[in-house]
Amino acid sequence: VPVKLPNGAIVHALCAHPTPPAFDGEEKRNARRNHDEIRFWADYVDRKLWIVDDQGATCGVRWDRPFVILGDLNADPDEGSSFKDPIGTILASVDRINLTPVPTGTPIDGLDDDDTASWGLRVDYVLPSTDLQVRRSGVWRDVPGQGPFPSDHFPVWMDLLVPDPG
Repeated sequence: VPVKLPNGAIVHALCAHPTPPAFDGEEKRNARRNHDEIRFWADYVDRKLWIVDDQGATCGVRWDRPFVILGDLNADPDEGSSFKDPIGTILASVDRINLTPVPTGTPIDGLDDDDTASWGLRVDYVLPSTDLQVRRSGVWRDVPGQGPFPSDHFPVWMDLLVPDPG
């Protein structure tokens, strides 16, 4: 989704919520689907020629366009049951993604600093392109007042500096 900002810049929001790689049978259909859905984004931002739009043109995010991949990708690069580590592959091999800093949250017993889900995995992401400067980022884990957190996921946030269009 192209989003036009007040400064005139256009940032492409690449939103996704792939199938969880769990609740599966022997064929590992969900795990394989999760892998393919995440792998699509790696190919999309890398402008692979196999991606063709409805008019028959090859597509993906143009090299000169900033983007942010965001959503509950249901995959952790270090833990969990992902098939062939699709998110780890993106984080390690897509040169257009700005990997610093990794958002972290308020320490909670039993969770790694980068875990975004209450069950102890990093599954939620905000992955900006390298032409966007990360000013601040985090995982919001502050429990509001009394009672349980309203979701089993913690919001991931990022404050980005978007350059003026040139």
